[in-house]
Amino acid sequence: VVEVAESGKHIICEKPMATTLEECDDMITATKKAGVKFMIAENHRFLPAHQFMKDIIDRGYIGEVFLGRTYEGAYVSPDEFLNPNSWNFTYDKGGGGVVADQGVHKFTLLNWLLGDVNSAQCWLGKATNSPPNKGEDTAIILLRYKSGAMITVDLSSVTVHLPTNRTELHGTKGTIVEDHSWDNPIRVLSSHPEAEVKGEFYTPIIEHGPFPRYYKISMGYEDAYFVDCILEDKEPEFTPEQAKQGVAVVLLSYLSAKKGTITTMDELMKIYKTTGTKSILEDLESVTQKNYGKMNWK
Repeated sequence: VVEVAESGKHIICEKPMATTLEECDDMITATKKAGVKFMIAENHRFLPAHQFMKDIIDRGYIGEVFLGRTYEGAYVSPDEFLNPNSWNFTYDKGGGGVVADQGVHKFTLLNWLLGDVNSAQCWLGKATNSPPNKGEDTAIILLRYKSGAMITVDLSSVTVHLPTNRTELHGTKGTIVEDHSWDNPIRVLSSHPEAEVKGEFYTPIIEHGPFPRYYKISMGYEDAYFVDCILEDKEPEFTPEQAKQGVAVVLLSYLSAKKGTITTMDELMKIYKTTGTKSILEDLESVTQKNYGKMNWK
């Protein structure tokens, strides 16, 4: 990104933004200095279902969100996890396992919907025959937001079922249930006086293709939006600083796994300002539980 920025070209970069906060800073500094447009390709921000959720929450239709859970399970070939020479899911080149790969989607979305994270507790797991340089294939993260909301994030790339991506949020006036394996991905229950339907679940009609077909929709909107930003000379609404916060929650999760306890964002920021966040990715293998037998299914 730094080299491309120095050449004067606008940049859309695949998520996660980087593996450390310092790398994020280098990218932000370089693109600002060069005066080029810069956006991380976070397709979850452009999913019509997620934009509907954002609108419903901002309108207060489910009240104050206090509880939620989100899950992404996608079967990845064991070849990716068992090949130590493949960069994917490695700590040094890939930035980690499913927490970095899938989790950053969830963290960026939840930050957009709920605000900033205050603290996290994380557990990591993987197959007994997974190479030492490969990250976790399964994780559970408990997040507490500054708003007080408590969210469970479950992630896996080795669950044997069709790709699944779902989120459930409970507020003081209602609930949103989202499941991207459904043809119509949203269910809403609201007691708000201006809600479309009050007191019972209803299913709004939203543009969608069941996971993974929604990639074509979300990435199409994502790319078209970035082109518009260039043509109209406007800054992307999804800023690099927001993408950096998603990386921060990835690192906070890993830091919690290493400490074996609830860890606050303030603790992460202290490391960021002193020794640097690259150290968080070191020796994560020792805190990753080998929690199931050899991975060999195809």
